[in-house]
Amino acid sequence: MKVPELLARYNLNSRAALYNRLKALRMRYKRDENNKAFVNEEQLEVLDMLHQHLMEGGKLSNFVRNSPVSVISPYNEQLTVQSSEQISGQSTVQETSSFILLEKLVGAIASNFNAKSPLKVHQDLAEAEAAGFLLTTNEVEEVVGRKPRKMKGSDSCQVGGWRFVNVGKAGNKLLWKVQKVQI
Repeated sequence: MKVPELLARYNLNSRAALYNRLKALRMRYKRDENNKAFVNEEQLEVLDMLHQHLMEGGKLSNFVRNSPVSVISPYNEQLTVQSSEQISGQSTVQETSSFILLEKLVGAIASNFNAKSPLKVHQDLAEAEAAGFLLTTNEVEEVVGRKPRKMKGSDSCQVGGWRFVNVGKAGNKLLWKVQKVQI
């Protein structure tokens, strides 16, 4: 549908009003062989939904656009959820989805959640100590959950039974040697 038809369809007085709607939807109109602007059927459908939203008293900033989302569960069954994409870039799930689908979705997310066990942290640090690895500050933070900070007047830091000794730099990153604290 071409721009003049869209202006008439939505009872708009200026092209600027139409362009504001397209901009809010992050849409661009297409061009035909004569370089005339138009929107395709899919864009027209979204513009119609926006127009209805505005006629009901809504604003451009709080319009929610529906979009299908596919979810694959760990059991290889594919589920389709109808979600909503808000213009601000946030996504919200509509209430139309069933409780069973929601339960499966939450289960799939929970099963993929990688919570680090405390034993895994100690195993990783023991492996780094045995191999003589030098870890960067970011790597230490990733393993133990916090950045190593040198103790006053020392070149080391102690976290949870492990000592991290600052042994120099690699570029602009501090390097730390891992040592088990002997009691």
